Amino acid sequence: MQQLEFVEIFLEVSKTKSFSRAAENLRMSRSHISKCIQALEYELKCDLFVRNTRKVALTEYGLSLFQSSYESFEKVKQSLVEIKENKNQLSGKLKILAPKAFGNIVLSKFLCAFLRKYQDIKIEIQLNTHIKDFMTSGFDIAIRTKKPTDQNLMVKKIAELKSFLYAKKEYLETHQSIKNLKDLKKQHFCTFEISNTDLLSVALFSGGKEHHVEIQNQVICNSLELMKTLILSKDFIGILPEFMFDSEELERFGVQKILPEYHHKVEKIYAVFSKHKFENKKIETFIRELEEFVHSPLN
Repeated sequence: MQQLEFVEIFLEVSKTKSFSRAAENLRMSRSHISKCIQALEYELKCDLFVRNTRKVALTEYGLSLFQSSYESFEKVKQSLVEIKENKNQLSGKLKILAPKAFGNIVLSKFLCAFLRKYQDIKIEIQLNTHIKDFMTSGFDIAIRTKKPTDQNLMVKKIAELKSFLYAKKEYLETHQSIKNLKDLKKQHFCTFEISNTDLLSVALFSGGKEHHVEIQNQVICNSLELMKTLILSKDFIGILPEFMFDSEELERFGVQKILPEYHHKVEKIYAVFSKHKFENKKIETFIRELEEFVHSPLN
C-alpha cells in the first residue's frame, strides 16, 4: 500500500504543481509529501520534478509517469472503494467448506432458511475435510471439528455437540432390555471407524464422571449417514452426534436415546476464515446465523 500512497502523492503534486497544496488536499504534512516524493525518485533512480522557489514542474520522466499512471490510478482507487463497499454488502458469493455429515444434516436445513432471509447471497459449498491449505483454497469459510493452529486464520467456536446412544423402538422391543451400562455389551453395535476389533471399550460420561464400557462391534464404517441408516433399519444401536437426529425425526422414525443420562465425547464445531476477511459482513452474518441455528431448540 506504500507504493499506492507514493503514486497518489505524485499525482496530486503533479496536478496542483505545489507541494503545499498537495499536502492540504491530501491532509498530510508538507514534510511527509516531500519525503514520499524523494523516496519515489530514489526508487525510480530519476528526478520527477524540477523544483524552484516559484513553482514545481514535471521533468520528462515525471510527465511520462503522470500520463501513464493517472487513469490507471483512478481505476485502482475506484476498485478499492468498490471492494470496501462489497465487504459491507450482504450480496455476492460465499464459498463454504464443511464435513460431509454436518453439511448433509445441518447445513442442508440451515441454508434453506439462510437464503430465504438473504436472497442476494449465493452459496457454493463443498463437502470435504481434506484441504491441505485453506489459505490458498479459495474458500471463505470452513466448518471444522478440529481447531486449526495457523496464525493467519480466525477461529470461531459455534457449537459443542454431544454424541448419544440411539436405537429404534423396534430394536429395543426385540433385544435384551437396556437398564444399565453393563447391558450394552450384549447389544448389536455399529460404530464409526474407531476400532478394527470386534470388542471395543467406549468412554461414556455422566455427571462429570467417565465410564468405560465394552461393546460388541458388528459393523464398523466411516460414514455417519450410513450409521444413521443402520440404526433406522432397527437392527443396530449406534453412537451419533446429536445433530444427526432432530426432534421431529426422533418422533417420526421412533428413535430413542438409550441411557440418555450418558453421552459420548463432546465435539466442538468451529467456523474458520482468513484474518484478511475479519470484517467481511457476509462472513460475519453467515457465522452468526449458523451459530444461532445450531443452538435453536427446534433443531
